[in-house]
Amino acid sequence: ENGYISACYREMRNLTERLSWFILDDYLSANSFGYWKMMSREIPSMLLNVNPQWRDKNTEQLRGLNDMFQDIKVYDDTKSKVKKELITRMSVEMYIVLFGESVNKVPENAKDRMYIPYIGKNYIEKGIKEVTTLLSEPEFMNSQYYMDIESFITKLNKKWMKAKYGIPKFPTSNFIFQFLKSAFSDKEWEKLQSVWHKYSLFIHPYLPTLQILPNFSMMEYKVLKHEIPTFESVVRLEMNSLSKYVQKLRKEYDN
Repeated sequence: ENGYISACYREMRNLTERLSWFILDDYLSANSFGYWKMMSREIPSMLLNVNPQWRDKNTEQLRGLNDMFQDIKVYDDTKSKVKKELITRMSVEMYIVLFGESVNKVPENAKDRMYIPYIGKNYIEKGIKEVTTLLSEPEFMNSQYYMDIESFITKLNKKWMKAKYGIPKFPTSNFIFQFLKSAFSDKEWEKLQSVWHKYSLFIHPYLPTLQILPNFSMMEYKVLKHEIPTFESVVRLEMNSLSKYVQKLRKEYDN
């Protein structure tokens, strides 16, 4: 009843984006070592503490799924299977081992340290073990490209050999949307990315479309009335997908 309609789109886009970051954090945590056994977090909730210090720490950001697994020199169906299996079982430890940077010291100041999600050597070793175990399964060992997978595992061990800590590369929202779409194998997730792209003009205006004060009309209200149910369905999809996934993991653990 009061305010600008464009501000509503801005808030809807922001909510969709932040909710996706939270869901990916829960997804990685649910797959992490000992999560269901300990029911506690000994590893950082890296996507719940997004800040400029962490973003600026890594000069190379993850912008899309094409940035992943570049060192695995296998092709066609085998590479697709490798990527799919890794995404399906991706934990926080695996995520940092595969897409992180190695460091040998952390800031002495505890306040500075809390802004960047570090993990210690013990979790790095668990992440490498998880990746190695997955890629050593028969379907990959019998592949004609297994020598390339072995080479990748060797490089992974070499990368982290002298590291005391690991820092994940900063993911962009576009990367997170692509990751979730692949993880949940649901075409409906394309609607989420579509909504996020459509509403971007309200947060990142371009000169030809910039409106300081929007011109209200009956059409704007009718469009908003159509967009809100679409937005609601996208949010429900996100929450339901996470809920079903966690229930599935819980059932597997109980069995």
